[in-house]
Amino acid sequence: VRFEVIRRLAASSQPIYQFDIDGCQFLVNKRRNLIAKTMFKFLRLESFSNVNHSCPYDHDIIVSHLELQQELSPGIIIGKGDYTIKAYWSVRNVLRIITSGTVEITE
Repeated sequence: VRFEVIRRLAASSQPIYQFDIDGCQFLVNKRRNLIAKTMFKFLRLESFSNVNHSCPYDHDIIVSHLELQQELSPGIIIGKGDYTIKAYWSVRNVLRIITSGTVEITE
């Protein structure tokens, strides 16, 4: 999975954060990648998805009723503004889906 965080309305559309993780390795040992662990906890995917075991995944991955709380912090230092978060999901090195969402940081 490749993740990108892009500041919207900036002069450049280059990502300010960009990182790749091996999803299967991450699910085996979540302490291995601090940024991925932080985002996994921030999004509370253990509560809102069926991503609860290591690979192989031979079924659909479902994220349902995902809701973020304002008092939660992802623990990543970025300034106020609007951001786009993109994730590029590949299986066996073939891009399967791109997800994108926007976040506004106000404090």
